Amino acid sequence: NRAGNFDIWLLSLYRPIETDVTFESCATQGEKNKAIITVKPLMDAVNLEVKNVGLRFDWNNEGNYIENLSSQILTGPNDVYQAFIEFSIPADAAFGYHFYDIRVQYSEVVNGVAGPIKVYEHSARDIEVGTFEHSQCDKLNTELGAKLELLNAEAKHKGYTEYLIKANEEFKTARLIERDGGYISALSHFQRVKNLLEEQPPEVTPKEIPSSSLILPTLIPLIIILMFVAILVSYARRNTATSHS
Repeated sequence: NRAGNFDIWLLSLYRPIETDVTFESCATQGEKNKAIITVKPLMDAVNLEVKNVGLRFDWNNEGNYIENLSSQILTGPNDVYQAFIEFSIPADAAFGYHFYDIRVQYSEVVNGVAGPIKVYEHSARDIEVGTFEHSQCDKLNTELGAKLELLNAEAKHKGYTEYLIKANEEFKTARLIERDGGYISALSHFQRVKNLLEEQPPEVTPKEIPSSSLILPTLIPLIIILMFVAILVSYARRNTATSHS
């Protein structure tokens, strides 16, 4: 029974912080995963010091939280606390969605002094345990999506290359198939995108011009002048020889 006993009105009236959790990928049996926990204050006039954050999955014992002990003072809604938590998924974890709880320990800071530690807990969120292919699709979706976003931004100014057009088409196909649950097929399309990006032709850079190539054009006028002088001297000598004869 995860409903618990709490006062919904009290929860909605006094909620000092807002939390969010994102995962690196779909969880896989017997593997490790990483969570990013974000904490944002909701009260303008109160400074909060986040002492630590923790996650507890339904395969963990009651009260057994995996924690990140890094602390940070938040001075307003624009401040954000983020922490990473690495965790392991049991090899016998059932496929499907699993509940997890988040816990934040914090203090209100008044005149630079931290008050008593308070605890914020939130339940009824979930993480999906899926196949290896599902997990790989999630990772490649994030990784390749970020790369394509940068390349497409550059292409708006430089123009789209053939390999980038193909990569975008494959990426779109992969995401559509993944959305429908065809993870094995989607993974092959994601892999094609990765290959296209890794095998992209290197950018053409201007080749260094040899110093001899730079010197030659400057010598041409001098060579022409010397040739002209040589012709004049030769002509003068012939005229002199003719006059003596």
